[in-house]
Amino acid sequence: MKNYVDEKQFKADIRKYARKNHISGNEIGRLWQEVMLDDLLKRISISKYKDNFILKGGLLLSAVVGINNRSTEDIDGEIKGFDLTEDEIEKVFTVICNTKPDNDPLEIVLTKIEKIHENEEYKGFRLHFNASFKTIKYPLKVDISTGDVITPREIHYNYMPHLEDEKIEIWAYNMETVTAEKLETVITRGVANTRMKDFYDLYILQNRNVNIDIKTLQAAFINTAAYRNSIFYKEGKIDKDYCLQQIDKIQNNQRMQRLWQNYVRKHPFVNGITFDQTISATRDWIEKIDNY
Repeated sequence: MKNYVDEKQFKADIRKYARKNHISGNEIGRLWQEVMLDDLLKRISISKYKDNFILKGGLLLSAVVGINNRSTEDIDGEIKGFDLTEDEIEKVFTVICNTKPDNDPLEIVLTKIEKIHENEEYKGFRLHFNASFKTIKYPLKVDISTGDVITPREIHYNYMPHLEDEKIEIWAYNMETVTAEKLETVITRGVANTRMKDFYDLYILQNRNVNIDIKTLQAAFINTAAYRNSIFYKEGKIDKDYCLQQIDKIQNNQRMQRLWQNYVRKHPFVNGITFDQTISATRDWIEKIDNY
């Protein structure tokens, strides 16, 4: 983070950025968090563990499509090169927190580590941090997992922080793998899914000129389904009919429609996008993969 002399200057830059990017309401709080997440990401990028961390999830999507199209409250990352144990994670992220850029006034402290469980299956760790600058304090979260398949491989990504001009060089998922994982999640969870951001992301990835190679996406979708032992993956092939039937069930489910309306109310950047539009985008991704 820039070497702010006082809170007034920091707050002024936040307000200026928010006005420029048409950010308002609840998204202002997320902007504060993303600015502080930028700082944590910078520390990762200059630490001795920079090659062990791969950025994925909402912060990456926000960087690709713009914060006025997507915001987040945490960092999602994949770890490689060491065992994913609580002791090891604590050691690594304590070092990262203490790897401060020159003249950085922000203090970041690791406060808690908890296991992430999904449907009784262990998925990784959620790390909690306190970030503070004088009287300004925000909680931060980082979700860490390991072992997921990235097709064909992670990429070098130049992440642009919100309030600074110097890019952060970081390893990251490619957009084909991001899209493939979203698709697999939507189809596997079906009407049990409560993550409306998955549907929104599939829509925004298709409608914001994100460069996605369909051949690579097809391979990523197959590899993700194989790794996750997805029900629609059989004998080396994707069951297109099953996928489309699941999408139809989701579209016609009243609970899913209500969840979408709640998501729209909480996220101003979604205004004007209907659930049917996200379903259409999801269906179109499957058709593109199948027809390639």
